[in-house]
Amino acid sequence: TVPLARNAIKSVGNENGAVGGGPASVHQGGRYLHGICGNAPGTTQDYNKVGAVQATFEAGRTAEFKLIITAHHMGFFEFELCADAGQLSEECFAQHRLLKEGCECRCPDGTNSCATCDQCRRWWKPLMSSEASSWVARDYAGPVLEGQYLDEVEFTLRYTIPAGVRTGNGVIRWHYMTTNSCTSTSSSPEEFWNCADVKVVPGGPTPAPAPTPPTPEPTPMPVIAPTPAPGPCSEAWGQCGGKQWSGYTCCESGSYCKVTNEWYHQCVPGAAPAPPATPAPTPVRTPVPVSSPASGPSPSPAPGGTCTCAKSTAWDGSFAQFLDGTGFCGQNFDGSGPYISAGGGAGSSGGWSGTKPCESGQYSFYQDGAWGISVDGAEAQGKVPYRAFAYAQFCNGKPYSECWAGQEKVSFSFSFKAEGMDQIGAYVKLLFWTDAGNILGLLPPKHPKGNGQLRLLAFMTDDYPNAWSAEVPIQAGSWHHAEIDFAPASQAVSISLDGAKMADGTIPVNMLAASNGPQIGVYSFDFGGQPWPQEAVKLWLSDACVGTASGECPSSGGRSTPGPAPAPEPEPEPEAEPEPEPEPEPAPSPSEFEPVDGGVDRACRGADSSDNAAAYYSVFSGAVSLDACKSHCRSLEACKGIEFSISGRCEVWTRDGGIGASRAANGYTCLRYSRSIPAPAPEPEPEAEPEPEPEAKPEPEPEPEPAPAPGPVAGCTRLCGIANLTAVGKQCSAHDSSQDSCGRSFIVKSGFHVPCAWTGCGCFADGAGVLECPNLPALCASLAQVVEQKSPHWPQKTAAVARLALRHPRLRAAGASHLTRGMAFIQGGNVSLQRAELSVEGHDGLAAHKELRAEL
Repeated sequence: TVPLARNAIKSVGNENGAVGGGPASVHQGGRYLHGICGNAPGTTQDYNKVGAVQATFEAGRTAEFKLIITAHHMGFFEFELCADAGQLSEECFAQHRLLKEGCECRCPDGTNSCATCDQCRRWWKPLMSSEASSWVARDYAGPVLEGQYLDEVEFTLRYTIPAGVRTGNGVIRWHYMTTNSCTSTSSSPEEFWNCADVKVVPGGPTPAPAPTPPTPEPTPMPVIAPTPAPGPCSEAWGQCGGKQWSGYTCCESGSYCKVTNEWYHQCVPGAAPAPPATPAPTPVRTPVPVSSPASGPSPSPAPGGTCTCAKSTAWDGSFAQFLDGTGFCGQNFDGSGPYISAGGGAGSSGGWSGTKPCESGQYSFYQDGAWGISVDGAEAQGKVPYRAFAYAQFCNGKPYSECWAGQEKVSFSFSFKAEGMDQIGAYVKLLFWTDAGNILGLLPPKHPKGNGQLRLLAFMTDDYPNAWSAEVPIQAGSWHHAEIDFAPASQAVSISLDGAKMADGTIPVNMLAASNGPQIGVYSFDFGGQPWPQEAVKLWLSDACVGTASGECPSSGGRSTPGPAPAPEPEPEPEAEPEPEPEPEPAPSPSEFEPVDGGVDRACRGADSSDNAAAYYSVFSGAVSLDACKSHCRSLEACKGIEFSISGRCEVWTRDGGIGASRAANGYTCLRYSRSIPAPAPEPEPEAEPEPEPEAKPEPEPEPEPAPAPGPVAGCTRLCGIANLTAVGKQCSAHDSSQDSCGRSFIVKSGFHVPCAWTGCGCFADGAGVLECPNLPALCASLAQVVEQKSPHWPQKTAAVARLALRHPRLRAAGASHLTRGMAFIQGGNVSLQRAELSVEGHDGLAAHKELRAEL
């Protein structure tokens, strides 16, 4: 989970949410009792203990939570915040029940705890296809994910941290209320809880130099007819409509029904805003047939050729098919169209747009095959984010494995033009696949990092953005053509702009498991507070193609200039041109890595699919991408391949026989590695000419310098010779009755090594002493070998002292340098073992001496 929960830190191998003893215990005797963080009532409340802060959030801003469901039970999730980690109680959590991003509600006591806020608090889990077909899901009209009950699925949820909260030691609690076992009056639903230690700081955009000035509340666009219906109506802040809603659809006097999203319509105090003017009289946004583009004042160049698409799949992404103006917005998540229309209007929803954006003309379609997205400052200024976009459905609603299977590379290309974006300060994500898979973005000159020019960015690291891998200056009002090559097996993405390579990277997306994405359009983040122009900002999209694009691309007027940078601009242009030099940097890496059994959704194994010994690999956690995992492999001489998980876990395999098999596992990628493939043979040949040879002779001199070999990972030697509890399926709590055994053991959690520590009331994982020790067995073996080499005359005694030092707590703490000094005393065999031992440690000499005598 993100942030990491307390039970995931303490209970290695059992990171699932705690169930409070199970339904029978929680509801025993008609009561409702459970531990604050999920322990069973009446037991030791291990998960109530204050831990290290796992994440920092900003008050009044959106927080992103990630969780993995390993066994699907239908139902919904909720999140609560207690500002005092040392005084957890239900009353404390009730003060700050978190609401979903963009959802509004009011309770009389101001706590969001009343029934009116139920739908804003609850995030209903999408059903797996096996759930939808096996269990009762009456009237369910939400998304259905392909998969089974036990498939591991990661969900990302966005909730708002309440304004005004500030705490250095707070706790976020997750609650999962299942609904697969409440089909009779005699059964009770199973519930899960998790607690995570967090910090909340005052709000405000982290990187922005100035706060956004107050702006009037955007006029809510979607409004249910204000005419009151006969009979009872919902009270203020109550629900008045939405999918699956069977209650009142009108509001009491003094309120109007506001469409928050397709699932939730809400009675909001006040008078209904005047509905937007009838779309017909708005000629600026009406889709007009562009039959004569050669009008004098038009900034577009003269008509050029046509960009044609040789399709590699059945997908047809041409926007010309939506000239009726409403068909595009009719595409929803359960449809088979090429897109899912999303956002628009107030821009607060990332779900289906409804028909309003097409009816109002915000989404317009033209005979030349272009889609125009208009964004007004009244809607988007100060919003983080504002959304007006679409999800691509490259397999028309089916998993991409059905139409991308067997394709090493899938090319998606499109043309785009940005109008007015040089007049705003908001960064715009143009193309991305999940929140973590940023591909292309537009950074305007008025952004705090704008540097006075409009730039197209590649592979942004966040949504400010603070960093990116490549950039190209472009001109507002000019068409450009982008080609994106997706490699499903390796998660690699290659970007070209106007026919020239721009950047290479990877995104953490299991492409073949997806049924929609990437997202394309306007996803803007206005941190800078710059005023927006009176005219709407517009993004144009055209020439969407999966396959090979050819001809004049973009076809909407053609390219007027050979490069993306505008020719007439003053001096800054030539200075910006050298920036494309990073293009040669991402030289195409040789195919050192090859997929095992297809690579995607495969976990690596040894001799057969059940052979998965921990000694075969070293674990590196927190690998942000497949490329990072590959880098770990290249740095180890013995690397035979890698297994990478979308959760960031990276296994570097060093098994002598390499990776011989694999097994199916969602979200994993298994690749073999060979150093022989990147053949540098061509380069040595020119160097073999007469001149380089004399220079090669001095090379033997550096060879006797093996001294700068990298030393062991800092602190990891303290783990040599003590018990790895994880290897035998135990946790630190196994030594709750022995302080000495507790101090001589450790656990492994997500690739990190956590020493066990005695606290006075038991044995716990020491979160403050976490170590990352890749291939610890090899490290310990090499340390003992180094020590033996120090005393060639007495190898047996030296090895014995080494074993003692690695096992004895204080000798371990002394470190390798002290150990080596001690070995020097017995190197010639003329000093007593006791003296050698005292030199190594300095204390505990008698006890160590006795132990060493027994060893010898």
